[in-house]
Amino acid sequence: MMILNLKMDYLRETKTNKHMNKLKFITTVLVLNLLVPMQTFSQEPQPLDQSWKKLEARLIQRSNISMELASKLVRTKKMNRDILNKSMHKAIELQITFDSIVIMDRVWIQKVSDINSKFTYCLTQMLEELEKHVKLKEKPEIASLCVKIEESENKICLENRRYNALCKKEK
Repeated sequence: MMILNLKMDYLRETKTNKHMNKLKFITTVLVLNLLVPMQTFSQEPQPLDQSWKKLEARLIQRSNISMELASKLVRTKKMNRDILNKSMHKAIELQITFDSIVIMDRVWIQKVSDINSKFTYCLTQMLEELEKHVKLKEKPEIASLCVKIEESENKICLENRRYNALCKKEK
């Protein structure tokens, strides 16, 4: 009788252990499924994301310099105000676009590219107009901003190449 009781206890314990093992397994799977996505968020940003952030920073820097230049040129009252206002408007539009990006995908990248192209066109018009006013262009504060724009254009070109190379590598 005692042996029978021991066997019954063993069977109950084994069944309980099986249930406990199943519960432990299910709990472990659930916890791992919750932790793995959290770990991906805490990892270092991917090279493509880092490259995009650098490109974004350069584009914003150029738009800030351009707005500063346009505002100084507006105060001189010697240049076409429409061209200057268009340039400032497109610079602001570019910055707002960056601020409104939620998920980076092809649609947003295309939108940024389109707005940047329009901004670049307006900036080119502004600089062409400035070329006509030699004395204005030679003022130290205007000349230094033009140099900053040129430097930022070179950095944008470099970051753009890096970003495109990473995109090709990702495919």
